[in-house]
Amino acid sequence: MKTEDQRYLKTLVSLAAPIMIQQLFMSGLGMVDAMLVGQLGDTSIAAVALAGQVLFLLSLLYFGLSSGSAIFISQFWGKQDVQSIRKVFGLNLMLNGLLGIIFTLLAQAIPTQILGLFTTDPQVIALGSKYLQLYSLGYVFNGLSYAIYVMLRSTESVKIPMIVGAFALSFNTMLGYGLIFGKAGLPTMGIQGAALAYIISRVIELAIIVTITRFKRPYNSILPEFRIDPVLVKRYISTALPVAVNELVWALGITTFNSIYAHISTEAITATNISGTIEYLAFVPFLGLGTATAIMVGKKIGAGETEEAYRYGKKSLAISVSLAVIVCAIILLSKGFILDIYKISAAASSNAHLVITILAFAIIVKTTNFGLIVGTMRAGGDTRYILMVEFGTMWLYGVPAALISANVFRLPVYYVAAVIYIEELIKLFFVLRRFLSKRWIHNLAAASE
Repeated sequence: MKTEDQRYLKTLVSLAAPIMIQQLFMSGLGMVDAMLVGQLGDTSIAAVALAGQVLFLLSLLYFGLSSGSAIFISQFWGKQDVQSIRKVFGLNLMLNGLLGIIFTLLAQAIPTQILGLFTTDPQVIALGSKYLQLYSLGYVFNGLSYAIYVMLRSTESVKIPMIVGAFALSFNTMLGYGLIFGKAGLPTMGIQGAALAYIISRVIELAIIVTITRFKRPYNSILPEFRIDPVLVKRYISTALPVAVNELVWALGITTFNSIYAHISTEAITATNISGTIEYLAFVPFLGLGTATAIMVGKKIGAGETEEAYRYGKKSLAISVSLAVIVCAIILLSKGFILDIYKISAAASSNAHLVITILAFAIIVKTTNFGLIVGTMRAGGDTRYILMVEFGTMWLYGVPAALISANVFRLPVYYVAAVIYIEELIKLFFVLRRFLSKRWIHNLAAASE
């Protein structure tokens, strides 16, 4: 048993570490990109931010479809059914490509109408429309690369996505700097330069990853198969669609919470934005841990080792909770130093101190739910139950409770944040109960025979 535990830990670390590094890289360069555009003024910042909402929505749909792919591929990988992996991989590529084309055509045809959903400022709409039309030309390349990354991760090849992704992001940032400000002999294009850099980097990223998967062993043994299998398509959509809907429901809920915070006061939205930045960084290790666990659990389920899959889930749960306690302590100890960096009012700082304190303790429950849902239960194909729980806790409790506490009782932002985080405790009851029952385990690989 000790040897098996050591094997589990070794595999977990080898899968999780590259994913964590890639997430940190994305966070860091994302901040740099925002700072570059931030030098161009309020209108440019708003135009890029609002146009980015379209890609945010598209990315959620990519994530939903590709999560379905990851569930099937990891289970087929455990079964060593390469032919079925090729079918799922090809289907994911086709669906992501189709989705990217649809969003690109919409951005080309009605950019002003799309941006008009977010703002009435004519200058922002005019500038953002041109940016969106150019920027959208990279959507398809982004979706295809995402599908390939998911295939590689689901077959335990996590280093290639990390290396290629890091290179593409670095290239995007450097080229963006040159094209935005006219450096290194490049034309000065403003935010259009940022859009062009995005397109070029996405094309190069896709070219590199396709070359690797086409010619380098062992990746060239899992080439996509573009043959429509009606039975597989139906099962794939029934598994992936709840994830996509779940992500959209979550995004709408988060948007609603931010709107509620914004209506409390300017200091309130400042405090929650700072807290949100800390939460995003705090989640990085759990993103790696969750993705690695999903790969390992899915592989065990596909191999028919359901008890071992359950045991892996319990081990990852224990590690996640222990890590969350450490992260909680780090947040509490560093919150004063973090807030000293910001030049904000005394009222905003006071609110932020309390909101961050609440976040520090809530992160334990929130990451536990994340690990169980994303790292374990989705890998078992239990996507419909997860959708019901996430939708129910957010929209039957979270949003109504936030609206009542903010608009009826007029509570301060830190109390509203605490009320919202209670949702995670309610969710934990249903999720943990489901996990312990083992009813989340569905062998989709066996069902395909």
